[in-house]
Amino acid sequence: MAPVLSVPLPAEKPCANCGALNPPAAKFCFDCGTPFAKKAPTPQPPPSIHVDAELAAETYEDATMESPPVPAEAEAPAAEALAEPVPEEQPPPFAARLVLDTGSAQGTGFDLAHVENSLGGSAAHIGLGDDGYVAPHAATIAFVEDRLVLRDEGSVNGIYLKLREAAVLEPGDLFVAGQRLFRYEGPFELPPPVEADPPFLGAPRPQGAVIRVTEALAGAKTGRTCHRTGAIAIGRTGCDMNFPSDSLLGARHVEVRIADDGSAMLADLGQAPSGVFLRVRPQQPVDLQAGDVLRVGGQQLHLEVG
Repeated sequence: MAPVLSVPLPAEKPCANCGALNPPAAKFCFDCGTPFAKKAPTPQPPPSIHVDAELAAETYEDATMESPPVPAEAEAPAAEALAEPVPEEQPPPFAARLVLDTGSAQGTGFDLAHVENSLGGSAAHIGLGDDGYVAPHAATIAFVEDRLVLRDEGSVNGIYLKLREAAVLEPGDLFVAGQRLFRYEGPFELPPPVEADPPFLGAPRPQGAVIRVTEALAGAKTGRTCHRTGAIAIGRTGCDMNFPSDSLLGARHVEVRIADDGSAMLADLGQAPSGVFLRVRPQQPVDLQAGDVLRVGGQQLHLEVG
């Protein structure tokens, strides 16, 4: 007889409540009805990483070398080190100064300590802040190589230079004689006479080319006006324009002359020490010399060199 093979039966499952044996697949005890606890699933191992043999790793010649240490971050340079150095101002090529000739501060000197020196209100290098007719920056006095030049910056009242000799006039030029301010208006065409019967009485009309000079009053108003041919003389007496009460005027103080080519000249006739001052044209610098006299607002200054 062939041997009988015994197959082991699965172990029965005891109930934790009553101890009765139950089939392995039972979900509850057949005797007391107590449910069996579910068996926790067996955790699965993590999937393994499979590397394809055909994908060979790339290697570099220095792949096994130790990397050098990362240097500490360098300290950023200071802003002062990055900024371009400001060049030092060069000193003037020679010594010069302006000296006040008028007012309570008469005799006060202003050194021209810069290559370019501003003249004007209290904030300027040459500050005349107590004069309300002086602009904050009325003019600039600058050293140009071995010369000293004066530039009017175009303010309302400008700056005036005392005549050393006869000067060319252009229409619109302003000049001071005595206590008066005048404007040369250039050639002027008189309107034709009004026809009437009988004709109107009046002073003789100038014949030929006529020029006009007007008196400029405070507040930009026009005072006396003179039309002449050839020349216009201004003074206290015996002139085309007379101002007998002006003590600073000479009898025949200044003259506007017209040359044959039509050009106009302004001439100081030398009869009074106050002289004649011509406004410097804005942005047209003029050379200065030792002893020159400037007028700005109500102030008068002279230039000393050396």
